[in-house]
Amino acid sequence: MVTLSELKGYLQIPETVTTYDTKLSMILYSVIERVQKYCNRLFVQATTTERIKLIGGFGFLSNTPIISISDVVDDDGYSYSAKIIDSTTGEISIDFLTNREYNFTYEGGVPVENVPADIKLAIMQWSEFIYNNQAGIRKFNISGYSSESSISKAGMPVEVEAVLNAYKHTRL
Repeated sequence: MVTLSELKGYLQIPETVTTYDTKLSMILYSVIERVQKYCNRLFVQATTTERIKLIGGFGFLSNTPIISISDVVDDDGYSYSAKIIDSTTGEISIDFLTNREYNFTYEGGVPVENVPADIKLAIMQWSEFIYNNQAGIRKFNISGYSSESSISKAGMPVEVEAVLNAYKHTRL
């Protein structure tokens, strides 16, 4: 979703300076994982397996847009076919009314080059925040200059949380 090179550009660290690459990579990949967990979805195109409960034969998959569904299996090992109702919302159905959980294997998400710009920026802002606040200091005052970070209850900068909330996938 965001490369080390993109993050270094955002932080204005020259590509030739590699001193912090290991630390920046760890922070970046940790933030990407946190973003995906917080939003309860992947953002890049991938094949994934997801367990969802269908209600009346309908449900929603997380990694949108849905490209294809390759497998639907119940707890007894039986396979079913599913239809994509709306690829952008992830709405799917099977051909009979049911209120139980199934494992869906499907291809979904956007190509990495099409990840929304505000998501990429939020990842870089959160990475910058962690990089600059490694000691856990949230407020300081040096020679008349002061700064205070606004942290959400989820432990991220509030401006990052505002962006991520727009992409958060909530299970029904």
